[in-house]
Amino acid sequence: MNKKIWFLLCLPLVSILAYDKVSDTDIVARTINFTIFATIMYKLISGPLKSFLKDRQDAIANEFTDYEDRYTLLKRQFQKAKDKHSNLSLKSKEIVELAKQEAKEIEESSLLNLKTSMKNLEVDNQNYLINRKKSLKKEIINEIVEDVFKSDKLDLKVPDFVSIIEKKVTL
Repeated sequence: MNKKIWFLLCLPLVSILAYDKVSDTDIVARTINFTIFATIMYKLISGPLKSFLKDRQDAIANEFTDYEDRYTLLKRQFQKAKDKHSNLSLKSKEIVELAKQEAKEIEESSLLNLKTSMKNLEVDNQNYLINRKKSLKKEIINEIVEDVFKSDKLDLKVPDFVSIIEKKVTL
């Protein structure tokens, strides 16, 4: 690489020397001064410039590596979130199905309880009616018996009264 640089720096010098009126100009001195200046500048700037460019290249490479790492991390997190979403979606469907099934079971059990309650109410009502009829019969009989005993028109004797009561009891 150094040979290429020296070749490029010497190329203008050769073209100037090829010119036949070199003595009329101070181009040779200027060329030598420029060559010395370029060499000194190369020596002074090349090291820091190379290290700066190398550091910049390393920084860019590190930054790129960091971005790649973040990308792979985000990709994994996205996949986990996607898997979790699909799992939660399946669980939610299962929960909805379970809730529907439970609602149906509750409805069926409520309907069964309602039917049982209705039957119990019917039986209770029938028992109430039977008991009410019996109590009404007793009340009517008591009223009749009281009316009969209070009235003087009817003259019953104990055996007749007992026979009437026996007949009523058998009904």
